[in-house]
Amino acid sequence: MLIPRVARRYALAIFEAVPPDLGLERFFSDVNDLQRSLAASPELRGFFASPVITDARKRETVEALFTDRLSPYTLGVLVFLIEKDRENLLREILASLDELYRDERGIQTMQVTAARNMDEAQRASLAGVVSSMTNKPVQAEYSTDEALLGGVVVRVGDVVYDGSVKRQLQRLRDRFLAGTV
Repeated sequence: MLIPRVARRYALAIFEAVPPDLGLERFFSDVNDLQRSLAASPELRGFFASPVITDARKRETVEALFTDRLSPYTLGVLVFLIEKDRENLLREILASLDELYRDERGIQTMQVTAARNMDEAQRASLAGVVSSMTNKPVQAEYSTDEALLGGVVVRVGDVVYDGSVKRQLQRLRDRFLAGTV
């Protein structure tokens, strides 16, 4: 996700201002809760993006929805973003906060695309291999793509490991066409 510079600046200021008594773990539990809520609800995304809904109405709704779920600091951050007319950047700010948290904790993110759903044992094994390669704990995001035919594609930072059957067949075809087989 391409994150606008202004979202990164807000995220950095919010990150640096997390109260010590709240702690990063609790704050990022809130961040993840907000990210899941936004991902699951197109209505909530539309609500934050709407220029028609007044700031007062947005503030009331946020307080009604999240007072019992979020820490006072996180709720205050949401209200602050509404007051500064930056709620339309909420998803990007949350993504940038998540990135800052992972950097702070030394957590490596990997995106795994498999031809079919992987069971927990396969996921744990793959995470262990990548963790030992990067010497960092790994946070994984999984998706499926039947077009791969089999195998997995793993993206760790800027590096892609393509172990899919589709890619292996493409390489074999290229070798046949080049006459090197």
